[in-house]
Amino acid sequence: MERKRIGRPPKHGASCGGKIARIYREWSSIKRRCLSPLCASYKHYGAVGISICDDWRNSFEVFRDWALSNGYSDSLQIDRIDNSKGYSPTNCRWVTSKQNAYNRRNSIQFGNWVSTSDVAKKLGMSRQGIRYRIKSMGLSTPQAANMPKLFGGNCKFFRKSQMGKWVEE
Repeated sequence: MERKRIGRPPKHGASCGGKIARIYREWSSIKRRCLSPLCASYKHYGAVGISICDDWRNSFEVFRDWALSNGYSDSLQIDRIDNSKGYSPTNCRWVTSKQNAYNRRNSIQFGNWVSTSDVAKKLGMSRQGIRYRIKSMGLSTPQAANMPKLFGGNCKFFRKSQMGKWVEE
């Protein structure tokens, strides 16, 4: 879907034939979700203290130069390495959409970009089943990833302890 610009043309030179460049839209989106309470995503970013560094906030050119020298491409998304920190050159990188989804606050980390979906597929079960093992059964991620698919709750590798937690045998 082509976005239509309303108002005067941007001064940054990041438009071609009236179409605003994706890198500029990325920068603009970061500013909007961190700084504008009118943005729907603000509650997940600016309202919880996620900020944008002064250099990027004040200059698209500075952001563009950083992006181009750090692997930017139109097929990648910006990702914060530490989700508790804001957008800055030391905390951001360009990743695929799958890698970006892996680094969400509510994601379960298996290491080396292995997702809950990947583990579930390997075991022939659902993502919800893996999440249940970790959140409800209290298993660690290695235990949940290595425990075979259960039928009727019995498994030769794990048993429920007297404390109600699953432990390895």
